This record gives sequence, structure tokens and C-alpha cells, in this order.
Amino acid sequence: MMKAKSLPLVVQLMLLRKHIPEGRGQIGASRKGRQLRWFQAIRPHVLGAVYQIELQYAEGHRPLVLVISPDLQALAGKRKLPHTFREVNGKPSLCLWFRGDWDFSQPVATTVIPWAAEWFWFFEHWLVTGEWLGGGRHDTPITPPEQSVAI
Repeated sequence: MMKAKSLPLVVQLMLLRKHIPEGRGQIGASRKGRQLRWFQAIRPHVLGAVYQIELQYAEGHRPLVLVISPDLQALAGKRKLPHTFREVNGKPSLCLWFRGDWDFSQPVATTVIPWAAEWFWFFEHWLVTGEWLGGGRHDTPITPPEQSVAI
């Protein structure tokens, strides 16, 4: 079976701009190489809070979704945040998919970003009920994947 071809960062950025015109982003250099950074607000439902996120997507690395605001830990109080990776630059990183659910050929605009909105819906439910309905395989923060992936 052939591996699907990776979408170039410039195509990812164009698709983000097409699907989410109110967001903003650019491609630049980072310690990991070329990186797409995308900023946008997400409201998981009509009565939900507004969450400011940053998507970081470096070539050869899995995308990270960081929560800029509000402070999720302050909302959670003394409870551990569910289904997150350890903080990156002081911001929680959301765990959004299982290995194999996403690959480099898929647009982040139609996969990762909607998954983030769904994560916030489950988070708001968890804040009220204490029950995480979003599934997943871990209930404590883990380190986000940093390894390079062959494309």
C-alpha cells in the first residue's frame, strides 16, 4: 500500500483561510524547521465559551493545538485537565486523535480544527458533570509527540 502524499504547508494554510476566514496564520521558521502557525477563536456551541487557540504545525511533525485563552486549568480548579498533553510554552496542548486517525495528507482545516471544537464541547460537559465523554486512552497528561515522522 502506498503512503498518501503530505499536503505542503502552503496548501494547509490556503485551506485554513478558505474554511476559516476569520482566523489568521502564516508560515515561518522555527527550531523544528518551516512551521505553520494558525490562530482562531472556537465556540463549541451557541451557549459555549469562546476559546482562542493556536495551531502549530511544523513539517514532519504532528500538529499541536494549544489553548491561548481562557485558562483551562483555572476553569478546572483543582481537577487535572482531561485528555491533554503536557503544556507547551505554558499552554495546554489538546489530545485530539488516536494514532492512525490522522495523517499528513489530510487538511488540518477539516480534521484537526473540528476535532478541537468537539474537544471543547466535551470539556464544557466535563466542567459541569465531572464526566469526560470524549473518549481516549489516557486520563492524565502525557508528553506530546515530538519525534520526526518520515513522509
